[in-house]
Amino acid sequence: MSAIPKKNRNVAIFPISNLQVRHATRRWGAWLGVLALAWAPLEAATPSRLKNPGFEDGLSRWSLPAARLGEIGAVAATEEAARSGRRSLRLDTSIPRERGGPTTMLFQTIHGIEPGAIYYLTGWAKGGEGGRGSIRAAIKLEYYNAEGRNTTGVNGYQSLLANGEWTRVQAVARADVDTTHVKIYARNMERKAVVFFDDFEFSQPDVVILEPTRLTHLPGRESQVTLKVWTRDPLSAEARPEIIATHEEREQRLPAKVREIGERTYELSTTLPAIERGFYQLNVALGEERSPVVARTFETIAQRKPESLSDMGAILHNGKPFFPIGIYHPQNHTWYRLGATTNDVEGVVEDYRRLAEMGFNAVQGNATRNLDRLGRFLDEAHRHGLAVDVPLYEGGQVRRNLSNSLEKIHRFKDHPAVLNWKISDEPDLKPSVIDEVPEAYLAFKKADPGNPVEITLATDYALDGWSQFADIIQINRYPLPGGALTRVSEYTRLAVEQKQPWQNVSYVVQSGWGKEGTVPTRDELRSMIYLALIEGAKGIWYYTMYDPGFDLSQTPIWPHLKEINAEIAALSEPVMLGKHEPNATLDNPQLFSRAVEHEGRLYLLLTNPERSAQKARLSLPARWASTPVHTLEGEPAEIPAELVFAPVESRTLIFGPPRP
Repeated sequence: MSAIPKKNRNVAIFPISNLQVRHATRRWGAWLGVLALAWAPLEAATPSRLKNPGFEDGLSRWSLPAARLGEIGAVAATEEAARSGRRSLRLDTSIPRERGGPTTMLFQTIHGIEPGAIYYLTGWAKGGEGGRGSIRAAIKLEYYNAEGRNTTGVNGYQSLLANGEWTRVQAVARADVDTTHVKIYARNMERKAVVFFDDFEFSQPDVVILEPTRLTHLPGRESQVTLKVWTRDPLSAEARPEIIATHEEREQRLPAKVREIGERTYELSTTLPAIERGFYQLNVALGEERSPVVARTFETIAQRKPESLSDMGAILHNGKPFFPIGIYHPQNHTWYRLGATTNDVEGVVEDYRRLAEMGFNAVQGNATRNLDRLGRFLDEAHRHGLAVDVPLYEGGQVRRNLSNSLEKIHRFKDHPAVLNWKISDEPDLKPSVIDEVPEAYLAFKKADPGNPVEITLATDYALDGWSQFADIIQINRYPLPGGALTRVSEYTRLAVEQKQPWQNVSYVVQSGWGKEGTVPTRDELRSMIYLALIEGAKGIWYYTMYDPGFDLSQTPIWPHLKEINAEIAALSEPVMLGKHEPNATLDNPQLFSRAVEHEGRLYLLLTNPERSAQKARLSLPARWASTPVHTLEGEPAEIPAELVFAPVESRTLIFGPPRP
């Protein structure tokens, strides 16, 4: 790739190949303004736009977090590699550091940010020596308010090859309403590897595609597409934005129907002409200005709903409605706890038995590529009455496993223990496989129209786009330690709003892993489960049974799981099959509730996720106001004028005759 001058160059438009991940970011504490180093000192944050974007002036205008003081020497401006000019930034995670995690980073602060505006950050990264397989580089936009509190953070990731070519990495994010400044980061995310960065640019685009960046089309048919966009200035009545569709290097400018959906935010819709093969790359144009983020289409099929999902999103396992109460990493008890080296079926016999006794009816399967071994796992799970979420991403791979995955599907699609096929775990955080998921989804659907295909997602960015490539949308959001339990309800609500009626949403709740503060209390776990059920989840999974240094059965929550799973099982049919009653409401927005009518009874699920006591008045439709009330356990209950909830309390009230 030829070098280009650092000055007076335009931002090139490239297809987006990474996912911008929105998440709340942690605090770094005090910030390092100046470091006395052998090379140019790190300076305090600049009050103007991005300075020294190509590191020609060493590390001038850039800073290190105080938490990374031990990385002196791991961060340097170097002439070893440069995309343009003479220098670039070198981040080396192989150099020992006094403290901090594996990430090596550098940042710069930019002031004068417009609240509510969208900004675009782009840089170029190149893998150096070290690392195993791909090397992950990242850049980040991190917004702050006038009090110095970090409010939002968005990462852009890119997988690189060791000693490979320069590759663009980018991130797009809307500033919060109280944003005053932003910190932009360059980050090396790998252990014992080198990443170079060069040619950063920070801008406020005139128009940018927000979502989705991945859409579908049917071969041989016209396709209706809608893109959500943000514009720097409000669109006038005379504005004529266009969607630019490129197929096999032929560009078409298509008129777009415009609908305003927010401040400077619009939906642009058009019809794509039919294509028999290949894909469309999509951009948006306002005159000569184009979005720096582009979208693309992927081939799909007309009938996506599998036979094993009902019209309302309930899983049909072996022909019957099935609500999974599942758990991650159930194998191997001996492998995790006793240090055994076998990863065969002998290691799960004890755990499958224990989990069945605790009320679990599903497990995450083993990701082995060995078909005979997978068959033994399925047989053992079936012997204990457990359905299996079958992972097809051994080694984190998707396309490399495709032929092996199709062999598994052809051989085991009729096995009674198979619940679903899982393409990938959190592909939204794995840039190396992100564009391989649609291809695999289409192949799996053609190979097995009966069993559903699942992906697990960790972010809410472009969730509607990801739902095009899954039948079961399994989501996770782990609030502890320190986060609000309502993160569960927020993410579940968003997933349910953006799915098709027949798609299933299952939630992965936090049971803990090998990190202090991750194990919830009984009340916290019940509230998270209730929040997911109230917002429409039709499956509950726990993360996790085992993790290095962690054994769920040795935690305080373990003795409560049988009782909690029995509660989920008792609510599963009303949640899966019942009819939502929207007129049963509480007058306190801090409380969450959902009423469903099922078999002549009204089930009212209630939870207080707050750390303080709450009160509320209940409003019911007249037909239920005078019926008998009892608890989920069948005990008679009275409805006082005002319901009182203790901190983090959950309960179910049932109106109508008690269950026999």
